[in-house]
Amino acid sequence: MGRFFIAVGLTMWVNVARMVRGQTLAVKSLDYVTAAKVLGFSNWRILFKHILPNIAAPVIVIAANSFAGAIVIKAGLSFLCIGVQPPQPGWGLMIKENYNFIITHQPALALAPGIAIMLLVVGFNLLGNGLSNMPGSFNTGN
Repeated sequence: MGRFFIAVGLTMWVNVARMVRGQTLAVKSLDYVTAAKVLGFSNWRILFKHILPNIAAPVIVIAANSFAGAIVIKAGLSFLCIGVQPPQPGWGLMIKENYNFIITHQPALALAPGIAIMLLVVGFNLLGNGLSNMPGSFNTGN
């Protein structure tokens, strides 16, 4: 189980790293960062007071989206019997074991884990968007 999370994490960090690098380079070239360098502020102060607060919002959004994507990947792989193996519970495995009941007897057995996955993914996306749009918490400017 732990190896699965490491494998998913190793594949998903690239998007976050690319976003952090791009945002850092964009903010680093702004006038107030140049002014802080001219005033003699240390690199650490410029990083923590000017660059990190201004890149936090997009980084939080992409991290929340990556986490939601990891949940979908985990459920998809356990549906294909590659991830979680029985007797360990997994939403994808629950859907696979009960998808025959969608048409016949009790569709709730397969639909409940699918709805839970959907709500969790939407919840993480909304959380990331909400945290990035909170007034006063990020993008404090110069």
